[in-house]
Amino acid sequence: MKEKAKETVLDIRSVSKTIEDSEEAITTIASAVEEQAITTQEISNNIAQISQGIAIVNQTVNKGAANAKKVAEDIAVIDVAADDITGNSHDVNEKSIQLEKMADQLMEMMRYFKI
Repeated sequence: MKEKAKETVLDIRSVSKTIEDSEEAITTIASAVEEQAITTQEISNNIAQISQGIAIVNQTVNKGAANAKKVAEDIAVIDVAADDITGNSHDVNEKSIQLEKMADQLMEMMRYFKI
């Protein structure tokens, strides 16, 4: 009977040791889970900040695109005006050539008259 009691005590100690080891493992796992939760929250915060940064970049790009469109429209207006000026310059040149011919004709006519 003494032998059985000793075995039982040893078994109880073994079970107690296993429970202690299990508690240590559970504590370690709980600590690791907590650290992972903190890391996950930090990652989530970083992603939120990156998302805000991307939104700002998108707004800036959209404004830049709108400005580029306005500049292109302004250039188109200037191009039309330049074409008009070129056409008007050709007209002025043609009129000046005609005026020069008329002046030559008038000078030719004036030679017939003597004062």
